[in-house]
Amino acid sequence: IIAGRGGEVISGILAECEWIKNDGITLILQPTTSADSLRRYLSQNGFEIKSEKAVSENRKLYSVMVVSYNGIKTVKSEFFYYIGLLKPTSEAEISYIKKQQKILLNCISSLENIPSKQEDFIKYKRGYLL
Repeated sequence: IIAGRGGEVISGILAECEWIKNDGITLILQPTTSADSLRRYLSQNGFEIKSEKAVSENRKLYSVMVVSYNGIKTVKSEFFYYIGLLKPTSEAEISYIKKQQKILLNCISSLENIPSKQEDFIKYKRGYLL
């Protein structure tokens, strides 16, 4: 279990722990920030998110992921990196999804009118619409 750290810190820990790539190892990850960054790292480094739940504590929303290594590196949409496997099946998950959608839409609108960022704008917009 790795909990209470940011997504970048958790990614850094995972990058240094080769033993987690053994069969039968299941990880429970709960990033306090940057869950999108952690999901990106997991996907691009051969980890599979098997399940994911949103939880609320002290009016803060968190994602809890059950993860294992399968060696298959994937690239997902920006929408996946922000929302993950969450489905709107509980109040916490609905709130989490809405919060993440708002963040993603803010990224899209911020990049729209910056000529040097049009590639990022298109990537985020395309990912949001998928």
